[in-house]
Amino acid sequence: MEKNSQHFGFTLSPVQTFLAGIGIGVLILCTIGFFILLGIVLKGGVDVSSSGSNGNDVVAVRDTAPTPTPAPSARVVPPVAADDYIRGNEDAPITIVEYSDLDCPYCGRFHETPKEVIAQNNNVKWVYRNWPLESIHPDARRKANGAECAGDQGKYWEFIDAVFVANAAGGANTDTIAAQLGLNVSTFNSCIAQGEFDSKVQKHADQALAAGCRGTPCSFILKDGDAPIPLDGVVPTASVLQLIAPLL
Repeated sequence: MEKNSQHFGFTLSPVQTFLAGIGIGVLILCTIGFFILLGIVLKGGVDVSSSGSNGNDVVAVRDTAPTPTPAPSARVVPPVAADDYIRGNEDAPITIVEYSDLDCPYCGRFHETPKEVIAQNNNVKWVYRNWPLESIHPDARRKANGAECAGDQGKYWEFIDAVFVANAAGGANTDTIAAQLGLNVSTFNSCIAQGEFDSKVQKHADQALAAGCRGTPCSFILKDGDAPIPLDGVVPTASVLQLIAPLL
């Protein structure tokens, strides 16, 4: 039995009804496709991985600093200074220099890499320089100063390790960490409050920007006479050892 559809005073034949249905279906599909495409475009604006500048695949995840990047020719990575803390063989010819934020989760992930590298290779030492990204981590500068104040009591590396462990467990309280490390907590807090090492923290932050760092962690492999080798983001131990091998 043939039936006609009647709406708003006019009549559609079965063929017209069929064609109208196809048209409506195509319109719905186009609309859905538009929103799917829009989502892909928007996601394309977030880049969480890339290849390292040396051709090695790395996970370039980091907290980004809202600062411009200088041209490569203008980048400078200062060598080990008298006020730097060194981990590993102090006489090692190769240095990993890291600019890091104690509240950066990616820095916490990368922290194990230099540890493993210096444990496996006595020709490498590690220098950790604080670069707090205060725009996204409001308490990072206090922790950076805390590391320096802990270092003044002989516990620089212990404090940094403890902060990353505490962050991974849900949050770091500097007073608690200071007490656990056996520091004089009153002296420690006074040191932070008076900003005794804030100029050093700022110096390292300025160095990171001059070196072309765009976020944390930002690290470099240094050897006298050679150009710095950048380590972008969270680089695995095997990749770092691979980059170091030719330098030896």
